[in-house]
Amino acid sequence: MILLLCFDLRRRGGIERLSLQVRDSLKRQGHRVQVISTRRLGPGALGRWLGRCVFVLQLLWWLPRAQQVLSMHVLLLKPALWLRPQQLSCWLHGIEVWGAAGGKHTGDLQRCQRLIASSQFTLNQLGFRPQRAAVVHPMADLIDPELKPTPIPAELRLLTVARLCSQENYKGHGLVLQALAQLPAAIHWQVVGDGDQRGQLEAKAMSLGLNNQVQFSGSLNDQELKEAFENCSIFVMPSRFGVKANGDAHWAKALASFILEAALAGRASNCL
Repeated sequence: MILLLCFDLRRRGGIERLSLQVRDSLKRQGHRVQVISTRRLGPGALGRWLGRCVFVLQLLWWLPRAQQVLSMHVLLLKPALWLRPQQLSCWLHGIEVWGAAGGKHTGDLQRCQRLIASSQFTLNQLGFRPQRAAVVHPMADLIDPELKPTPIPAELRLLTVARLCSQENYKGHGLVLQALAQLPAAIHWQVVGDGDQRGQLEAKAMSLGLNNQVQFSGSLNDQELKEAFENCSIFVMPSRFGVKANGDAHWAKALASFILEAALAGRASNCL
């Protein structure tokens, strides 16, 4: 049995979508998969603490029954390492192991028998040589590749799909707002995603006079997301890459899965 450690799968961000894809792929190959996911059990710090306690208790129950453990994020490694699994693998996505962040997790990653990276670039950022490593690029399963892309709208309609979280403000939504304020008013931007920065970004859009051009759609289901890709002209992934003086790296994704979805929808992507 393979034990899959994931973030809360009720959220439908890129990492959560990838976790579901990995789960389904393993099952199709005949593996028995048990998923343990983090989830907040109530508001505030208490809800987070209770969720972590339940996560560790589930680990204690399932780990002795697992032949392999696959952690879908480096932040989920620590509790698994406490319990010393026989075969432990970890998936590396990008910024969480770039720059100084990678150094913080080096000890945990070195104890893994295998590392899987979403890009060769991410794998190259590690400051050590893993025991075993593989590159598995993000997968796209939202848009049917057999279907002919819908016509591109005549008007310029931009689309972004990303969380609006203060912890991920390197994604640069504010940069797009500043750019739109200097461009013709005929350009429309649909922002899909939610988070604690949404109110701040909505207020900024209003202060720049963009409330008729920018649509904050929140989280969408898969059908609504397909329609968003069909209705856009260009997919925009605002982000910034760099390493600060303190060693912290900042950038959105090594390769966001929604860039692949945009390609399947017949839409160009612009990574700012």
